[in-house]
Amino acid sequence: MQKSKKKFLKTLFVFTLITLIFISCKKKEEPVSTTPSTTPGTTTASSITPTIAISSPTAVTRVTRTTTPEVLQNQDFQSKKAYFDAILNKTTVSEALSYFTPGQSMGGGDAECYGPSMQIKYHPDDFVLGASAPSWSQTDGWGLPGGDSGIWLATNTRGEACLAAKMNSETSKISGNVDNAVKMIYSLITVYKIQNSGTLPDTFNTDLYSTVNTELSSLSTPAISLTKASLSYSANVLTMEIEGTVPVMDNSNQFVSKAVYIHLTHTKLNDDNSQNKGVLKGFIEGNQMGGGQYMKEVFYIVYNTGASDITYEVKTRQALSTDTKDTIFPSAGFSYVNTATATQAERDSGMTGGYYTLVKLNKSNNDGTMYYAWQAGIGDSHTRVFQAAVSGTSGYGYFGFGPTMIAGSSAGTLGTIEGMFCAWTNPNQSFAHQIQTGKVQAQSFTNGSLSDGSFGFTPSVNKIAYSPSADCNYDLTQTAYTSSGNKMQVKLAGQTSFSDFNNGQSLTNELISYPLNDNDTTFKTVPVITKPSL
Repeated sequence: MQKSKKKFLKTLFVFTLITLIFISCKKKEEPVSTTPSTTPGTTTASSITPTIAISSPTAVTRVTRTTTPEVLQNQDFQSKKAYFDAILNKTTVSEALSYFTPGQSMGGGDAECYGPSMQIKYHPDDFVLGASAPSWSQTDGWGLPGGDSGIWLATNTRGEACLAAKMNSETSKISGNVDNAVKMIYSLITVYKIQNSGTLPDTFNTDLYSTVNTELSSLSTPAISLTKASLSYSANVLTMEIEGTVPVMDNSNQFVSKAVYIHLTHTKLNDDNSQNKGVLKGFIEGNQMGGGQYMKEVFYIVYNTGASDITYEVKTRQALSTDTKDTIFPSAGFSYVNTATATQAERDSGMTGGYYTLVKLNKSNNDGTMYYAWQAGIGDSHTRVFQAAVSGTSGYGYFGFGPTMIAGSSAGTLGTIEGMFCAWTNPNQSFAHQIQTGKVQAQSFTNGSLSDGSFGFTPSVNKIAYSPSADCNYDLTQTAYTSSGNKMQVKLAGQTSFSDFNNGQSLTNELISYPLNDNDTTFKTVPVITKPSL
């Protein structure tokens, strides 16, 4: 995998793992009505406003922390809900617009336990090539790129289960950007409420772009310049659209004006807005490639909120800076870039193949199920896939490889796992790209103390060990090892010297078969999620 594609995985504005809950100004003990009221008068901001909070079921604030609270982009769904609620209580336009922050935010996380790049000498798949094999004879060995080696260590440096840490890391990478979009939505509604003496009519249609431009003109260079910041509400449907340019930092740490587009259609299904459905779509331009080309980070989200749970499906990809909202979002809604029909400009850009997330969460306690897949490049043969289920203080999950974005979209199988590549690339082309069908890495976890004084998910059972070879095993009784006296040696990124793989011992992989026998008390098949519909 090319280094440029790895950069995208680290900085990609991808909208993955988003929780959407629409909240009311007060709770009702009796069952809520499923038919919204149409009585003329006023409405409240909380009864029409979406809270779009990126979160993973393994989010670090779902368990008690004893150190400094997590920044917003790392928080769980309930913590973000409280944060966004507070915006609606602002009483001045300047206060409300202080949350209007549309620029990109890259986020990140400590998941160095996943997919480290490494150099390997005396690779087991190189025996048939003898002394001429690169990893068998060269001083630096053969290189396995970062991101291709799955769950390599059981924990990150804090002692957090690697599967949970990686899910949190991926969520954090996109949460800063989506949190900014949510703050913009809340900010606009609060501004309009303030302009109407603290109330909202039950039907309205307004455009606040001039107010935003005037209020924020002196706060950044170049300034925010919107051509639209519209809000409308009628017959239980809230529509919002933001369009214009915003300051985004380039590779030289200079701010430049780049395009932003956000569109929300939200339909409340009962009076207190606790049951609803909708679509959030848009893009923010600003991910600058190594060659200087800017990309638009595109997202398309469909959500359904019921009495106790919320389900959402998130599809994200990159688009060229020359692509318009009409070409990015055709009448069909959204599609991934197909390598078979991609333009030369799309192929030359090095754009990623896209990301996919399907999540169902309990609105009150963040228990839930998640399917998460990404494709590093539009030409890759498979997606990398995480699946996880969390209930209370414990959970379990899996890592493997699944169908491409195009094939998975067509068959409705995105987020499923087909097997495990233990050597995504291989120094011996005779063994290159061999998948172990029906095999996955597995890890269960439970609440525990981490090394930084906080609590998080720590590993309980690990079924992750394998050899970075085609059959996932390492056998020192093979002739090439016994005759030469050599052993496979590995040097991970950041290390200065090679060391014997698996402490110089043979290794039979710990991968488990999937789907599983659900009578197992530790690992079960992750529950199926019914996709949300419009």
